[in-house]
Amino acid sequence: QNWSREALGVLVQISLASYVAADQIDQAYSFLRILDESNRLALVMNTAGGGDRLGAAYYSLSVLCTIIGHEEAAERLLISAVERRPDDAMAMNNLGYRRVEEGVNTPENAAMIERAITLMPSNSNLLDTAGWLRYKQGRFAAGPGFEGPGAAELLEMSLREAARAGESPSAEVWDHLGDTRWRLGSAEGAKEAWSRALRLLSDPNERE
Repeated sequence: QNWSREALGVLVQISLASYVAADQIDQAYSFLRILDESNRLALVMNTAGGGDRLGAAYYSLSVLCTIIGHEEAAERLLISAVERRPDDAMAMNNLGYRRVEEGVNTPENAAMIERAITLMPSNSNLLDTAGWLRYKQGRFAAGPGFEGPGAAELLEMSLREAARAGESPSAEVWDHLGDTRWRLGSAEGAKEAWSRALRLLSDPNERE
């Protein structure tokens, strides 16, 4: 009982990581539910942002699963997080992006990504996801037959918003932008973007 909130939070994260590493996801779910039912969840995990605390905890655990490399568990947790917090833009974004990478091209997934970006229109990560969705849809740039910006415009917006927020540039966004420029016929623009991505990936500080 004399432990600080930070120490308890670390202990909980270690416990959850152990469950994930052992592929005991149901036990991790049960652990979070026990914490929530005993009104201790907000004391030991970041459940900020309002709304359902358990849903926020599921999102936090999905991030941990992604770090560890347990992709199936991460997706399951994101689904649970979105079910409990239908206005959680980051959870919708992460689930939508994951599905785009898996080749899921359904109207429902596109609608979820679009909803996320309407909730947080200046978030660089969400702009990247929306841009990559446009790329997969073949909407490489704004033009006749398409409503709103295309992939190139959204990805460039993502880079601008990251810079405006003082965030490090994203190698992933530059890579996506390179692919998009290539499809638009701009070989030099594509090589410039890919070169920027490669420099970031080669930077020890960025890798850390």
